Parts: sequence; structure tokens; C-alpha cells
Amino acid sequence: MKKSLILAAGVISIGMLGACMQEEKYVEIKTSAEVEPTDVEELSPEEVEEIQESEEMSEQEDSGSFESEISYFADAFGGGVEEENADVMKEEGFSAEYYYYGEAQAFMNVYEDSLDVRDSMKEDFNNLMALSYIIQDEQGKVLDGVTLPKGTDKWEVHKYWNPPTDRQKQAIKYMSLVFNDLDVAVNDLKGKDLTGYTYHSDGKKVEELEKFISQK
Repeated sequence: MKKSLILAAGVISIGMLGACMQEEKYVEIKTSAEVEPTDVEELSPEEVEEIQESEEMSEQEDSGSFESEISYFADAFGGGVEEENADVMKEEGFSAEYYYYGEAQAFMNVYEDSLDVRDSMKEDFNNLMALSYIIQDEQGKVLDGVTLPKGTDKWEVHKYWNPPTDRQKQAIKYMSLVFNDLDVAVNDLKGKDLTGYTYHSDGKKVEELEKFISQK
């Protein structure tokens, strides 16, 4: 996964708010086409060597993507989302939780069916995925029972939403804490404190996190 994937994951579509009043955030996944000849014997030794070198370079590029992804989401959930969208939030009235909902959707799109997670972090990623589902479900409550006045412009529908729920806000907070610890571990950050909300750190507060996740 290239770094451009992470940049794309930070883009939230606000304009396309239709009848459902909410549109999920999608991640643009860019891949490089790989040529697989039907008959390898047709290639010259030079062409075979060129393909092998290209594959090796691709693997080297991908080797650092996991660290970049963790760093991106740690920054996003650590307040980066609010800083980046501060002007729009002020002018248009969107809540910060709406943007975090978009980041949670991006995380789910990237990792829901992905095997590109280190074995030592799988339990933490399971918790992140559970938190993302909670944020998504709570966004549904923000829209529950909302009736739009006739002729409401699509740019104004968010003004009629219910307030973000406390559970949604807490799930976002836990996402920031988990990503913080993974960022410290994966990117070997010095001088940044661990929160204890991951198995990969000391794990002192994982029980608190998983108790929250299990609540109905």
C-alpha cells in the first residue's frame, strides 16, 4: 500500500449528502499493474531480470507503509482531524465527530480484510476495528428520527442531526489512545508516553478498553 493511500484516507466527502444524510468515506487504493506473461520462456533473460528488479523495488517501497499508516491514524485521531478541518467546522457547523467517523471508516476500509498486520498487534487491531464499528453505529443514532424540513439543501442537512453520542465520543478517545501506543512502538518514538491501552505496550488499561467495547 503506497503512502498515497494514507493521504487519500484523510479525505472526507461532505458535498454528497443524499437522502440517507450520510455518505461513507472511501479509500482510494492505488496498485501497480504486474505483468504476468503466459509463457515465461518468451521473455529474454534481460526482461526477466527487469521484472524481478521491479518486484523487489515494489517490496522495498511497501516495507515502510505500515509505519506510515500507523503514524497517519495516530495523528488523525490525536487531533489532526480537527486541526485540518477547523475552518470548515466553524463555517459550516459540522461536528468534529463527523470527521472522526470518516477516519474510522477509512481504517475499516483499509484493514477489515487485510492480513498486513503484525502478529504481535492483531489483538490491538481487533480492538481498533471494534471501536470503529462502535463509531459507525453511533453515527447511525445521530441520524435516527431526523426529519428534514421540505426543501432542505443538502449542504444544510447536518444542522438537523442529533448531537454526537457520549459513546461515540469515548470510542474516538480510545482510538486515539490505542493509536498513540502503536505509533510509539512501530515508529520507535522517543520521549512520547505510552497510555497502556494496547497489548503491545504494558497493557495495564486494556481490560478497561475491552469492557467498554463489550457494553451494549
